[in-house]
Amino acid sequence: IAQNSALSDVFLPVSTGGNAVNYVEVSNLSNRELTAQAYIYDGAGNQIGGMLSLRLAAYAQQHIPAGARLGNGASGMMRIIASENISAYSMYYFDDAYAHLVAMYGVGHWNPSICNNITGSYNLFLGMYNWLKLFNPTGVYQYGTLRVNSPSSGITTRSVILPPYGAVDLGLHQYSEYGTAVNSY
Repeated sequence: IAQNSALSDVFLPVSTGGNAVNYVEVSNLSNRELTAQAYIYDGAGNQIGGMLSLRLAAYAQQHIPAGARLGNGASGMMRIIASENISAYSMYYFDDAYAHLVAMYGVGHWNPSICNNITGSYNLFLGMYNWLKLFNPTGVYQYGTLRVNSPSSGITTRSVILPPYGAVDLGLHQYSEYGTAVNSY
């Protein structure tokens, strides 16, 4: 294997929506040191800042403050190209006015060669908001169809257009846009 051949090319959503603090956790899955390059793109597909160079020892982990590059209320994606196999998670943390952690969630990396037809769910019980984060890991425009099935209004269909390396957050809790309702899933 060539010294600089990319064995791992992964993509993750990044966002500071809802006042989230967003870190990307990158783990080296190999018994050798790895080098990696990370790129952050905003929702319009523009690269933010320069390339981030990473160097991780065998089985080591590094946290990247992705949200700090995005700015408040923004969404985008991160691409990581590594010399060895990696695992990566985009972690979102939410604090209250007293800096107490009130919620958190994580999203694992995605490899675009896996599939292009994705199914998921939303949950609007307990006064929750649900945001669907979509991103385009390719260098060309992507056109898609979003279908939201709600018990109150049936299937609502929306077209989605994402620019190259672009991203968007869709508020599935917005009844007028997606036909969803409070206390539904």
